[in-house]
Amino acid sequence: MPEIKKINGYYRFRADIGPKGNRKQKRFKFKTKKEAQMVLAEILAAKHSGKFHEPSKLTVKEYFSEWLLNKRSIKNTTFLVYKNHIDNHIIPEMGNIHMIDINEYHIQSMFRKFDEVIPKVRKMKNETIYEKRLSNKTQSAIYKILKVVFNMAAKKNHIPSNPIEDVEAPSPISKEISPWNAKDAKIYHDYCVKAFIENEDCIALSQIIALSGGFRRGEILGLKWKNVVFDKNEIRIKSILDNKKTIQPTTKTRDSKRTVIMPPEVTQLLRTRLRTINRQKNMLGKAYNDNDLVICNEYGLPFHPDSIYKNLKRKALKLGLKPISFHALRHTHATLLLEKNVHPRIVSDRLGHSRVGITLDTYSHVGSSMQKLAADEITTVFYESKT
Repeated sequence: MPEIKKINGYYRFRADIGPKGNRKQKRFKFKTKKEAQMVLAEILAAKHSGKFHEPSKLTVKEYFSEWLLNKRSIKNTTFLVYKNHIDNHIIPEMGNIHMIDINEYHIQSMFRKFDEVIPKVRKMKNETIYEKRLSNKTQSAIYKILKVVFNMAAKKNHIPSNPIEDVEAPSPISKEISPWNAKDAKIYHDYCVKAFIENEDCIALSQIIALSGGFRRGEILGLKWKNVVFDKNEIRIKSILDNKKTIQPTTKTRDSKRTVIMPPEVTQLLRTRLRTINRQKNMLGKAYNDNDLVICNEYGLPFHPDSIYKNLKRKALKLGLKPISFHALRHTHATLLLEKNVHPRIVSDRLGHSRVGITLDTYSHVGSSMQKLAADEITTVFYESKT
């Protein structure tokens, strides 16, 4: 059995990693004796079971890049998210280290850097704020990628031990939801209706649809006329527009593919929009790019998602309302329904959540008003009947 020796501050041993009948020794070194013992035990156990393979000589950059190439079957938007995290965060910190040499300390050191507070300039407000280098949400996403890749590498015996197992996952702290109240939502909604009717402002229509249906930005920008059912007041979500202005024939998740019944007034606005588009098609002829989109410019081309948010912010400031993100229109829709005591299951279905629990967790801020309602209801049962 190989002997573990402490040399120059490291615990070292040599182990035979070659296949049966082909001896090949490799040196291992670790900062702690416990880690050395654990890895040695795993190597010996794997050799005994015949499942041991020579640890990967690839660097983190090479291994993770190869893993990413084999993930091309996933949605394009998901692939781009993975690529961004790997190229911009994981590789710059650990890319040149060999997979076999990665340990928990490398990973913990990387996350400590992500936690560093640095100055960030907000150009729109001309001010400097101090925030973490990477948000908890981003760190959590990076951790999940690390876990998947290192779990796979350990399972295939490409590495002698899994370094992610002893690293605590970052807490994915969500940003506080800040929707409009009913009064502000009504002010903004009515302003958008007027802008659409008087100026054929189709971006205003997108915001009306968001407030009335609780859709995501990409779902509205990717909405096609074939998925608008006028006689049933239905909008069917079957495609999205990604941040590259590419129409994706899939939705964010399986449950995001859904049918939402809209107010008849919104359906009427959609009829008006369709008449406008048909007029533009006739005027432009072949110059019109017919992507069958509901929300598009006069040439039929999709809007960039960021331009929709900037338009929303300008309108809100003009009306004296607090600026919110486009996604907060979705939050506003859900919050108003829950405050009106619409069953969470129905709200969950409209939002395309996979579980009601997600809806209840996301909109827990509505709980105080619902608690008050519950208290009032129990009061009528036990106390108001007394004389």
